[in-house]
Amino acid sequence: LLDYLINWAQENPVINKLNLQVRTDNAPAIELYRSRHFFEEGVHRRQICIDGVYYDLMAMGLDS
Repeated sequence: LLDYLINWAQENPVINKLNLQVRTDNAPAIELYRSRHFFEEGVHRRQICIDGVYYDLMAMGLDS
């Protein structure tokens, strides 16, 4: 599904960039996105609170 989205965005001239956010502790997802050439743009601290625990989010982007 991710590959389909990337291909669609690259073929659509009005789409210039794909953006996403992923929890910084989700190493498998980060590895997947990096393997598809997404790059880290920054970290948003304490963005999600689950059961009283705060998690950071990594912003990632891919120019299409």
